[in-house]
Amino acid sequence: MARAVPPYHLTVLRSRTVRRGPDWARLSAPPIVIGTTLASALLGLTAAFEPVLLLLAVGLVLTVTAAYVTWKHPGPALVVLVLMLPFYPIVFGQLARLGVPVSALGYMRYWKDLIAVVLIARAASTLRADQLQSVDWTAILFLALVAVYVVLPIGPDFYVRLLGGRQLASFILIFLAARHLGLTPATGRATEVAMLAAGAIVAAIGLWNYFLPGDYATWIVSTGAFQWQAEVLGAVGPTGIVLYHTILAGHVVVRAGSIFLNPLSAAFFLLVPLGIVIGRAAGGGLQRLELAVGALCAAGLLVTVTRTAIVAVPVMIVVGLLAGRSPGRVAVWCLVGATVLYPLVDSIGLAHQLSSALDTGSVSTAGHLSALQADVAATLRHPLGTGLATGGSQGQRFEVIGAITAESWFFQVGVEVGILGAILFVALLWQLLSALWRRASTDGAAPVAALCAMSGLAVAGLFLHSFGDLQTSYPVWALAGLAASATVSPLATGRRTLSPAVDATRP
Repeated sequence: MARAVPPYHLTVLRSRTVRRGPDWARLSAPPIVIGTTLASALLGLTAAFEPVLLLLAVGLVLTVTAAYVTWKHPGPALVVLVLMLPFYPIVFGQLARLGVPVSALGYMRYWKDLIAVVLIARAASTLRADQLQSVDWTAILFLALVAVYVVLPIGPDFYVRLLGGRQLASFILIFLAARHLGLTPATGRATEVAMLAAGAIVAAIGLWNYFLPGDYATWIVSTGAFQWQAEVLGAVGPTGIVLYHTILAGHVVVRAGSIFLNPLSAAFFLLVPLGIVIGRAAGGGLQRLELAVGALCAAGLLVTVTRTAIVAVPVMIVVGLLAGRSPGRVAVWCLVGATVLYPLVDSIGLAHQLSSALDTGSVSTAGHLSALQADVAATLRHPLGTGLATGGSQGQRFEVIGAITAESWFFQVGVEVGILGAILFVALLWQLLSALWRRASTDGAAPVAALCAMSGLAVAGLFLHSFGDLQTSYPVWALAGLAASATVSPLATGRRTLSPAVDATRP
């Protein structure tokens, strides 16, 4: 039988392209030659006439390269984002000490936003409307509401509103991207491992911060991270403070802030790897090294002396006991961990902390209660909100006129985007936790781990800003999105998607 001859235009097309290899190798030769020539000419001209233009050209090339790599490899890009977020201030501090201009580092700090935007664009490029469920629509409505508040001239300047909107809702973009990229379970596991590794480092530095505060202070200043944040980001806290102290039972003790220079940020961050360990113990498959990391993170959490985060740990344990498949194993490991950590618990006066938290006459507890009452009054007084960056850390950073610091994350949402925004966020969180709970009994340990971590941060958010730091909110919402993945795409299967009839014929 004679072989069919392809049309002439297909023959020409095949002769001008590379037929094997990765996608980039299948480009036509003329665009490659022209692009290389233009890039070389641009670099040569900028090097000869103006170094600033050279930096711009290099920055453009790096940006395009990062965007392309993220688009082609969304799974590894998500893992890199989760792993690098806690440490990039230290990396940038070292780059500043090596002579990289502060202005260049100021633009480079948007690397995380670039990855987030490309990931959500990658997910949206293959998304169909029939794949969206109720949790997706709630997330989209909340994002749309925040976008409206960014555009409307309510509150501070546009740039400040944009940063306030990023703090309030950008992690939901990460959630939607992780949920609809169709990534393999291996990506979810790699994300967990990345968080466990980062948690072990943060916890170890936190313990160093607690037991050897002088050596820690010398080291953290030498990294240049604090100076870089002060120069590029403006005032991020009381100037010059790298050690925090508190009084417990009449004694002055250190509150470890680890690499974040903030005990609250360190405590909320450590809840995520600790939730992963609890969830994997409850769902099965916990390894010994992961158990050691969990104990280390628990110790690091204790020395932050953050009662809200410490109280969230029993909540995560109860969730693991109820939702997991191995409740007995969780109970045994918790008893072992409590026994091992008892000397540290006693040294920081945890019992005194918890008893003072229940004492309404305590100065700290009374302050929290009065602040919550002020948040309720502010929300009711302005049911449509007072604008982005008027209820959280961004308002303090930019000294926004009329801004307050809401006592809890949920009230921050209500203060900034109104009662409707708070209702949408609570509804989104409830739908997500419900979806993870349903999957916990059938999909292994990943949903239980995400459920435990998200539950702990949700409880902590009732009293403090647990979702306010990107290094905490991005990983936990990425884990939740991966555990509640809604699609199975060619990225997950590694082959073309066939119709059910065709698939049924395959062995």
